[in-house]
Amino acid sequence: MRQKIEILKVLYRNADIIIFDEPTAVLTPNEINEFMNVLKILAIEGYTVILITHKIKEIKSVAQRCTVMSLGRVVGTFDVATTSEVVFTKLMIGKNTFLDMSRKQSINYTNVLEIKNLKVKDERGVLRVKNISFDLREGEIFGIAGVEGSGQEELIDAIIGIRSIFSGDIIKKVDDKFESIKGLTVKQIIDKK
Repeated sequence: MRQKIEILKVLYRNADIIIFDEPTAVLTPNEINEFMNVLKILAIEGYTVILITHKIKEIKSVAQRCTVMSLGRVVGTFDVATTSEVVFTKLMIGKNTFLDMSRKQSINYTNVLEIKNLKVKDERGVLRVKNISFDLREGEIFGIAGVEGSGQEELIDAIIGIRSIFSGDIIKKVDDKFESIKGLTVKQIIDKK
Protein backbone atom coordinates (compact mmCIF):
# COMPACT_ATOMS: atom_id res chain seq x y z
CA MET A 1 0.00 0.00 0.00
CA ARG A 2 2.82 2.41 0.90
CA GLN A 3 4.41 1.83 -2.54
CA LYS A 4 1.14 2.76 -4.27
CA ILE A 5 0.84 5.97 -2.25
CA GLU A 6 4.43 6.95 -3.10
CA ILE A 7 3.83 6.26 -6.81
CA LEU A 8 0.67 8.39 -6.73
CA LYS A 9 2.60 11.25 -5.07
CA VAL A 10 5.23 11.13 -7.82
CA LEU A 11 2.60 11.03 -10.58
CA TYR A 12 0.74 13.94 -8.96
CA ARG A 13 3.94 16.01 -9.16
CA ASN A 14 4.11 15.33 -12.94
CA ALA A 15 7.48 13.58 -12.71
CA ASP A 16 8.60 11.95 -15.94
CA ILE A 17 11.47 9.98 -14.37
CA ILE A 18 10.68 7.75 -11.38
CA ILE A 19 13.41 6.18 -9.23
CA PHE A 20 12.82 3.15 -7.02
CA ASP A 21 15.61 2.14 -4.63
CA GLU A 22 15.21 -1.46 -3.36
CA PRO A 23 11.40 -1.08 -3.50
CA THR A 24 10.57 -4.74 -2.88
CA ALA A 25 12.66 -5.29 0.24
CA VAL A 26 9.63 -5.69 2.51
CA LEU A 27 7.06 -6.96 0.00
CA THR A 28 5.57 -10.45 -0.23
CA PRO A 29 6.02 -12.43 -3.48
CA ASN A 30 2.48 -11.51 -4.60
CA GLU A 31 3.09 -7.82 -3.82
CA ILE A 32 6.36 -7.99 -5.77
CA ASN A 33 4.54 -9.37 -8.84
CA GLU A 34 1.92 -6.64 -8.54
CA PHE A 35 4.62 -3.97 -8.18
CA MET A 36 6.49 -5.26 -11.26
CA ASN A 37 3.23 -5.03 -13.24
CA VAL A 38 2.84 -1.42 -12.10
CA LEU A 39 6.37 -0.66 -13.36
CA LYS A 40 5.50 -2.16 -16.76
CA ILE A 41 2.36 -0.02 -16.95
CA LEU A 42 4.34 3.12 -16.05
CA ALA A 43 6.80 2.38 -18.87
CA ILE A 44 3.97 1.80 -21.36
CA GLU A 45 2.52 5.17 -20.30
CA GLY A 46 5.83 6.82 -21.24
CA TYR A 47 7.45 7.22 -17.82
CA THR A 48 11.14 6.45 -17.45
CA VAL A 49 11.72 4.16 -14.49
CA ILE A 50 15.02 3.53 -12.69
CA LEU A 51 14.94 0.38 -10.57
CA ILE A 52 17.83 -0.02 -8.13
CA THR A 53 18.06 -3.53 -6.75
CA HIS A 54 20.40 -6.40 -6.08
CA LYS A 55 17.63 -8.85 -7.04
CA ILE A 56 18.51 -9.94 -10.57
CA LYS A 57 15.17 -11.75 -11.06
CA GLU A 58 13.39 -8.41 -10.67
CA ILE A 59 15.66 -6.75 -13.23
CA LYS A 60 15.11 -9.67 -15.63
CA SER A 61 11.33 -9.47 -15.20
CA VAL A 62 10.88 -5.79 -16.13
CA ALA A 63 13.99 -3.96 -17.37
CA GLN A 64 15.20 -3.56 -20.93
CA ARG A 65 18.73 -2.52 -19.97
CA CYS A 66 20.74 -2.80 -16.78
CA THR A 67 23.87 -1.06 -15.60
CA VAL A 68 25.85 -3.18 -13.14
CA MET A 69 27.87 -1.33 -10.50
CA SER A 70 30.68 -2.65 -8.34
CA LEU A 71 32.84 -0.59 -5.98
CA GLY A 72 31.51 2.70 -7.36
CA ARG A 73 32.29 1.86 -10.97
CA VAL A 74 30.13 0.79 -13.86
CA VAL A 75 30.99 -2.76 -14.81
CA GLY A 76 28.86 -2.43 -17.92
CA THR A 77 25.43 -1.71 -19.34
CA PHE A 78 23.74 -4.79 -20.71
CA ASP A 79 20.69 -5.80 -22.69
CA VAL A 80 18.59 -7.68 -20.12
CA ALA A 81 16.99 -10.05 -22.63
CA THR A 82 20.35 -11.40 -23.78
CA THR A 83 22.22 -11.46 -20.45
CA SER A 84 21.71 -14.38 -18.06
CA GLU A 85 21.16 -14.14 -14.31
CA VAL A 86 24.44 -16.01 -13.83
CA VAL A 87 26.36 -13.39 -15.83
CA PHE A 88 24.71 -10.54 -13.91
CA THR A 89 25.55 -12.19 -10.59
CA LYS A 90 29.19 -12.73 -11.55
CA LEU A 91 29.48 -9.12 -12.69
CA MET A 92 27.99 -7.81 -9.43
CA ILE A 93 30.25 -9.76 -7.10
CA GLY A 94 33.27 -10.42 -9.31
CA LYS A 95 36.58 -8.69 -8.77
CA ASN A 96 38.27 -6.58 -11.44
CA THR A 97 35.82 -7.68 -14.11
CA PHE A 98 35.17 -4.22 -15.50
CA LEU A 99 34.00 -4.31 -19.11
CA ASP A 100 33.59 -1.69 -21.78
CA MET A 101 30.37 -2.83 -23.42
CA SER A 102 29.15 -1.03 -26.51
CA ARG A 103 25.44 -1.24 -27.21
CA LYS A 104 23.14 -0.44 -30.08
CA GLN A 105 21.22 2.79 -29.76
CA SER A 106 17.46 2.39 -29.53
CA ILE A 107 15.57 3.80 -32.47
CA ASN A 108 12.23 3.86 -30.65
CA TYR A 109 13.21 5.82 -27.55
CA THR A 110 14.50 9.34 -27.08
CA ASN A 111 16.89 10.22 -24.28
CA VAL A 112 15.35 12.12 -21.37
CA LEU A 113 18.37 12.21 -19.06
CA GLU A 114 22.10 11.87 -19.70
CA ILE A 115 24.71 11.19 -17.03
CA LYS A 116 28.18 12.25 -18.20
CA ASN A 117 31.47 11.30 -16.48
CA LEU A 118 29.83 11.67 -13.07
CA LYS A 119 31.93 11.57 -9.90
CA VAL A 120 30.24 11.80 -6.50
CA LYS A 121 31.67 11.71 -2.97
CA ASP A 122 29.97 10.30 0.10
CA GLU A 123 29.40 12.26 3.32
CA ARG A 124 32.99 11.49 4.45
CA GLY A 125 34.48 12.89 1.24
CA VAL A 126 35.32 9.47 -0.21
CA LEU A 127 34.78 9.19 -3.97
CA ARG A 128 31.94 6.61 -4.28
CA VAL A 129 30.82 7.16 -7.89
CA LYS A 130 33.74 7.11 -10.26
CA ASN A 131 33.33 8.48 -13.78
CA ILE A 132 29.89 6.99 -14.60
CA SER A 133 28.13 7.74 -17.89
CA PHE A 134 24.79 6.45 -19.20
CA ASP A 135 21.54 7.70 -20.65
CA LEU A 136 17.89 7.14 -19.76
CA ARG A 137 15.24 6.82 -22.44
CA GLU A 138 11.59 7.74 -22.48
CA GLY A 139 9.33 4.81 -21.56
CA GLU A 140 12.21 2.66 -20.37
CA ILE A 141 12.77 0.70 -17.19
CA PHE A 142 16.49 1.05 -16.48
CA GLY A 143 18.05 -1.19 -13.86
CA ILE A 144 21.03 -0.37 -11.67
CA ALA A 145 22.34 -3.51 -10.00
CA GLY A 146 25.08 -3.96 -7.45
CA VAL A 147 25.71 -5.12 -3.94
CA GLU A 148 25.00 -2.58 -1.21
CA GLY A 149 27.67 0.09 -0.89
CA SER A 150 28.69 0.11 -4.55
CA GLY A 151 27.78 3.79 -5.00
CA GLN A 152 24.13 3.42 -6.02
CA GLU A 153 22.84 5.62 -3.18
CA GLU A 154 25.31 8.41 -3.94
CA LEU A 155 24.49 8.18 -7.66
CA ILE A 156 20.74 8.54 -7.16
CA ASP A 157 21.18 11.30 -4.54
CA ALA A 158 23.20 13.26 -7.12
CA ILE A 159 20.63 12.69 -9.87
CA ILE A 160 17.75 13.97 -7.74
CA GLY A 161 19.74 16.95 -6.47
CA ILE A 162 20.28 16.11 -2.80
CA ARG A 163 24.02 15.38 -3.05
CA SER A 164 26.71 17.55 -4.63
CA ILE A 165 28.47 16.38 -7.76
CA PHE A 166 32.27 16.34 -7.55
CA SER A 167 32.62 16.43 -11.35
CA GLY A 168 30.73 15.48 -14.49
CA ASP A 169 27.25 16.53 -15.50
CA ILE A 170 23.60 15.52 -15.47
CA ILE A 171 21.64 16.71 -18.48
CA LYS A 172 17.82 16.61 -18.66
CA LYS A 173 15.61 16.99 -21.71
CA VAL A 174 13.49 20.11 -21.28
CA ASP A 175 11.14 21.15 -24.09
CA ASP A 176 13.04 19.19 -26.78
CA LYS A 177 16.44 20.56 -25.76
CA PHE A 178 18.93 19.40 -23.16
CA GLU A 179 19.88 21.46 -20.09
CA SER A 180 22.29 20.74 -17.27
CA ILE A 181 20.62 20.15 -13.90
CA LYS A 182 23.93 19.96 -12.03
CA GLY A 183 23.70 21.90 -8.77
CA LEU A 184 19.93 22.42 -8.89
CA THR A 185 17.66 21.67 -5.94
CA VAL A 186 15.04 18.93 -6.08
CA LYS A 187 12.30 21.53 -6.64
CA GLN A 188 14.24 23.21 -9.45
CA ILE A 189 14.77 19.83 -11.13
CA ILE A 190 11.06 18.97 -10.88
CA ASP A 191 10.08 22.42 -12.20
CA LYS A 192 12.22 21.85 -15.32
CA LYS A 193 9.57 20.05 -17.37
